[in-house]
Amino acid sequence: MHLLLIQPRFILPTLYFPYHWRPVARVSLRCGGDLRRFVNKQADLSLGKRLVKDIEVLQKKLALVVGEQKGLDVGKEKKVLLKRLAQSVNKRVDYLERAQHESCALLDLEVRLGGARLGLEMGKDLQMARKRALQHEEEQFASLSDKASAAKARFKDCKDTLRQKKKDAEEGAPIHGSDGHGGMVELPLKQALEALPLTRAEVVAIHDDAEQAAQAIHHNPAVILQYNERKKEIESLEASLAELEGSGGGRAAAFDAQKAAWVTRIEQMVAKLDALFTHYMTQLGNQGKVEVLRDPHSLDKWGINLLVSFRAGNALVPLNKRVQSGGERSVSTIMFLMALQDMVKSPFRVVDEINQGMDERNERIVFRRIVENSVGPSRPQYFLITPKLLQGLTAMEHEDVTVLFVFNGPYCLENPKLWDLDKFLEKARDAPVDVLKRRRVVELTED
Repeated sequence: MHLLLIQPRFILPTLYFPYHWRPVARVSLRCGGDLRRFVNKQADLSLGKRLVKDIEVLQKKLALVVGEQKGLDVGKEKKVLLKRLAQSVNKRVDYLERAQHESCALLDLEVRLGGARLGLEMGKDLQMARKRALQHEEEQFASLSDKASAAKARFKDCKDTLRQKKKDAEEGAPIHGSDGHGGMVELPLKQALEALPLTRAEVVAIHDDAEQAAQAIHHNPAVILQYNERKKEIESLEASLAELEGSGGGRAAAFDAQKAAWVTRIEQMVAKLDALFTHYMTQLGNQGKVEVLRDPHSLDKWGINLLVSFRAGNALVPLNKRVQSGGERSVSTIMFLMALQDMVKSPFRVVDEINQGMDERNERIVFRRIVENSVGPSRPQYFLITPKLLQGLTAMEHEDVTVLFVFNGPYCLENPKLWDLDKFLEKARDAPVDVLKRRRVVELTED
């Protein structure tokens, strides 16, 4: 008779531990393996013994049945007994499997309980360690708080001391004073203090030098006498200054009145000058303007600004050597001098090489303007010095224009005694009449 016994393996549940519990986890896993092997062996032994007993009991019953009923159908009875035996074995196997499952569940619960207890103990240890660390941090925080409070107290004391020393220094050596009109001005001491270095080493070095210089001073009665005299002089000057400041209000009002009259006259003169300059520049096909440069703080910085434009459509710009050419600057300058000539009285005027850098057109126009502004009654003399002149200048033929040539070259007279002005004049008077007539006809034609 053959029986097929199916015995399931006893398997314990697997436990998972956190990373910082891995040493404990390894010990628990080893203990769990030993426990599994022991339980499996014990289950195998108990199950075998029970099966053997059941088989022996069934075999005895089978023998009794065979001996008592030899005359009966043995095969049929055998089948019945075998069927009962198989059912009994299957029930036993089911019971064993259920028992094994319950044992595994119980063991799983016990292992989990042990792990939970172990984790609780380790959690308590970790909590104690953290509590000790927190207590240490609190002690350090309390110590730092005490140090911070002490530092704040020292800072407050130093601040109060510094404020008192600053007050004493300002009383002993003030850096601001009254200007006499209710305002405040900076004294020279402030600039001297600002000129001092910022580093402590440099300040100490300057202090040591000052101490050495002070120690080198010897008692000198003459110096004390000079000091007293200077002190009296300063007191006298301060009294005079106070008197002048007291009468400064009336003088300021008088000055403002004079300044207003002066500004009015300047504006009138500049307006007239601007009209003449604009007219002269317009005759040349250009634009010009004269304006007053003002400064609200100082009359020394007042001046006159010339604005010119030599191209149609361009805005007026100040006369500048970086903007206008040399010829344009010369034209602007001579036109301004012509406008100024009518406003400034002078016995004579001298202009040197004013035509240098001009083109032919501008030179002819400028020369004609010079002649028109210089000839006639009650006009001052006008000297135009130039190394060259254009040919065909009709204004040269005016009877009030005199041309003087300076002969200073290799073709001059070798002997200065040969220069006889009386002979030159006599020769000019003896010139033919037709020459004088031709000269007069040219002047009438030009007019």
